[in-house]
Amino acid sequence: MITSKEYVKQGGVVCPNCGSHDICGESIEVNSGGAFQTISCNDCEAVWVDNYKLTGYSELDIPAKEDKA
Repeated sequence: MITSKEYVKQGGVVCPNCGSHDICGESIEVNSGGAFQTISCNDCEAVWVDNYKLTGYSELDIPAKEDKA
């Protein structure tokens, strides 16, 4: 078993219980400032929740305004 901190360091691509890469996630639920996703391991059948935190935004595209004459 690995700690939550170790899980994050590994990028969340392994089961925190058995270390398997055979994991799958359900849909991501978004709320104010973050999101969460239920994940399960196909090997040991462990289930956990990944928590995501809003860290900013990128690639803002602002369309040019047309002159109103």
